[in-house]
Amino acid sequence: GGYGRFGGTQHGEMPPPNGQGQIRSPLRNDMQQEYEDRSPLPPRPRSVPLFAALNYQAVIKDLQSLPPNERALLLQALRWRLMKSTGRQRQLVLATLVQNDMLQPAIVSACLHSDDPSVVEQTVRLLNHFASFSAGRAYILSKDGLLQQLCALMLKENTDSPSRQNVLGALQKLSLRRGPQSAMIDGGVIGWLAKALADTDSLSEYTIEYATALLMNLSLRLAGKRACEDPALDILSVLNTLLEYDNGQVRTYVNGTLYSVLTRPSLRERALEMGLPDILEALLAHSDEMNRRQVQYILPLLTADVPQIDPAVEAQVEEADEAEEEEDYDDDDEEEVATPAPVARGRGRGRGRTAPTARGGRG
Repeated sequence: GGYGRFGGTQHGEMPPPNGQGQIRSPLRNDMQQEYEDRSPLPPRPRSVPLFAALNYQAVIKDLQSLPPNERALLLQALRWRLMKSTGRQRQLVLATLVQNDMLQPAIVSACLHSDDPSVVEQTVRLLNHFASFSAGRAYILSKDGLLQQLCALMLKENTDSPSRQNVLGALQKLSLRRGPQSAMIDGGVIGWLAKALADTDSLSEYTIEYATALLMNLSLRLAGKRACEDPALDILSVLNTLLEYDNGQVRTYVNGTLYSVLTRPSLRERALEMGLPDILEALLAHSDEMNRRQVQYILPLLTADVPQIDPAVEAQVEEADEAEEEEDYDDDDEEEVATPAPVARGRGRGRGRTAPTARGGRG
């Protein structure tokens, strides 16, 4: 019951960037009791075990006033409350967090811009976990400017830190919706992804999976395809280096991106110049069945005459794309980011256009 443990070792938890390990200092028992709602609890349903009820107004107040270390612990405890619940209970915990408006703009903005890295990290971990649920994504997107703050935070971070990994994970999950896709494209995220993926040796497996998945989602949009045409990005060279990547899920995202962007005449021309058809033909000889099937879908885009797209028709397609009904669903079996360091390649997994699952976790 209650907040549970604030300290100790949590499976899948990632040490903070200072390398000193898990945030370990437990809050005092009297502080924990301060948050417990002393009003009578309703009868406990047999099918839904309950955590101790919390005084969320006290939690909100302390998120704005506690010292940085204790604020980070409090954010961590809220995330653990969601992580450690299951099934119906998890939905109730999420609904309670949303109903009590735990992501109030003043709180989130202050935490994201904190001078203490642990506060920033625990904030984006919580947001990343919220983004694993359809209701959580809707809640995040209801906060004006929060998506833009996350984009700005990712774009300014130069290292593959735990915070950046969790921001990237959250953005990838939010990219299941068209509104966020448009905002990310307009915000220059495609250019950032191309630059980041040009140096995979400095990236963790989690980042490579989520970055390629996000790039594929954004490239599905007409505006995304146009952004990929920027010669400065050299997007086809970036994708070419990942064609034989050990992780099969990454290859799927790369192939999906190629299938999208090669409908653009300028990128088809560039692909022919760099000999991409021959590269793909050679790839068929030593590909597994799934990768071979994907490559066989791509090759006709390069070997057949593809009709030029009339600008008026293109505009109609874009308008229809904006109006198309969206589907969204939960991805609540995904794991949490576990380590800020690059990990062994070829062990990730994922699911189509939704958030990929990186072994070792998520935030």
